[in-house]
Amino acid sequence: MQRRRILLIGTSKESVFQIRTLLEGQPLELEIALGEDVARTVLRERVMHAIILDAAIIASDPLELFEFILDRGLDLPVILVGEGAEAAAAGVPPELFAIPLPKPFTAQDLAGAIRRAERGPAPVRNS
Repeated sequence: MQRRRILLIGTSKESVFQIRTLLEGQPLELEIALGEDVARTVLRERVMHAIILDAAIIASDPLELFEFILDRGLDLPVILVGEGAEAAAAGVPPELFAIPLPKPFTAQDLAGAIRRAERGPAPVRNS
């Protein structure tokens, strides 16, 4: 099985390490970025399969990171975790596949969100 690369973006070491701890034992390669600038640098240098983003980062202000992702033509699902994840998902451009995962969530919930991200959005049915 190929190891999937996931970028964890948070505002503090504690929040990102909590998520990393939940993913221990999963066949994943994790990159950690504290802040948007570091995240952009990682995305320039490495191929990622998904982003796990602390929803608190975009609670008040949508990220320029989304524009960067779209401008580079990257097709990355965004898993928003934590308080306000569902509201934060509304700030993700519709071209990106957003998966909200509000607190509290378990390791199984997070693994399920990653599997959904790998599958992509459900097809839209026309009536």
